[in-house]
Parts: sequence; C-alpha cells; structure tokens
Amino acid sequence: MKRNVQPGFTLIELLMVVLVIGVLSAIAYPSYQRYVERGNRAAVQGQMMDLARTMEVFRSQNFTYDGATVALAPDLANNPHYAASLPTLTSSTYVILVRPRQVMAGDGAMALDNRGRTCWNEASDTACDLDNPPKTWSGH
Repeated sequence: MKRNVQPGFTLIELLMVVLVIGVLSAIAYPSYQRYVERGNRAAVQGQMMDLARTMEVFRSQNFTYDGATVALAPDLANNPHYAASLPTLTSSTYVILVRPRQVMAGDGAMALDNRGRTCWNEASDTACDLDNPPKTWSGH
C-alpha cells in the first residue's frame, strides 16, 4: 500500500520552533530592558548637564541662581522618565535632582550640583546625598 505524503511541517516541528523562540525571547528581553534603562539614564544625565550649563549662563546674566527653573532645559523639564526639580536654589548654589518615574521607577534618584558633584542613589527614588554619594555617574 502506498502512503499519501503531503508536504509541510508536523505539529512536533512547529512546537519545537515555538519553544526555541520562547527560550531566546526569555534570554534576550531582560538584556534589552537593561539596555533601554542605561540609555534613558544617560539621556537624563546629559539633560542635567545641559541645565547646569544653562544655569551658569543664567547666573552670568543675573548674578544669581535665584529665579532659575528647570524650564531652562526643556528636554529635562519634559522628560517622560524622570521628574526634575531644584530642591536647593540660592544666589550662589543649586542642586538639580531627578527622580525616576513610570518605566524607570526603581532606578534611583540622581543629583548634580553647581560644583559638578554627581550622585546616583539606586536604593532611593527620592533622595541623593551629594556629600556622601552611594555612587557617582562615573562609578556605575
């Protein structure tokens, strides 16, 4: 008796392909997420540096930091992943603080001051101590 063989894939072959794709996805996705987080973190650090530069221009024109706002750096003010603020703002000093939000929640707060000191506190999304930083930007 002659078998009628039809071309195509068997169910087992298709299940094996789905299994391989699932394993590769499970390995690749966390790595991709870390890459995106590093990219978002680097972007906000650059935006903080831009605000610091703009703050220096503001001070050279007004002889004070008083009156400066995060709006001087529109990219930072409108960043969807971090909320920026100036918790310390005097005539001669400032601190730029960014807090993670949305997909970056849990990444930790970052700070930059007028002396160029940086801080990244992975343990807290709300505060970063520039006098005793857990990490600096270059230290991560």
